[in-house]
Amino acid sequence: MTDASDPLAGLLRAERLTAVVDIGANPIDGEPPYKGMLSRRLCTLVGFEPQAEALAKLNASKSDLETYLPYAVGDGNPGTLKVCQARGMTSLFTPEPRVLNLFPGFAQFGRVVQEIAIDTRTLDSISEISTLDLLKIDVQGAELAVFRNGKSRLGTAV
Repeated sequence: MTDASDPLAGLLRAERLTAVVDIGANPIDGEPPYKGMLSRRLCTLVGFEPQAEALAKLNASKSDLETYLPYAVGDGNPGTLKVCQARGMTSLFTPEPRVLNLFPGFAQFGRVVQEIAIDTRTLDSISEISTLDLLKIDVQGAELAVFRNGKSRLGTAV
């Protein structure tokens, strides 16, 4: 199923493509850690990005191995997405000013510029995920909600 001429593929000898799930897929700081596998066609990707602008960019440049969905993954309850001036700081949680002020520039980066009412979905309830081998997550503090509500999916991860 994989390219045997690729040294990594030869080492892994996978019977199927690795299934990567990326929660918070907005590429804010360079390439994602699985990019090498994706470019070598060693994995599939299901990515989640609730910010419309970032989702549009991801969809505009995706390959046939990538699927991006507009879901906010969390505890399954309604929430409010706090869109920050620095989009990578966007979160379901309001940034804490006392903490932001400890770092130069972060008070401005973490300034909430928009609030969007959203419904979150649990990791276990998302039907578009058929298999999960590798999870990349960047959800600015909501990781525990994802983990608590994704035990079945995470139980099968490598």
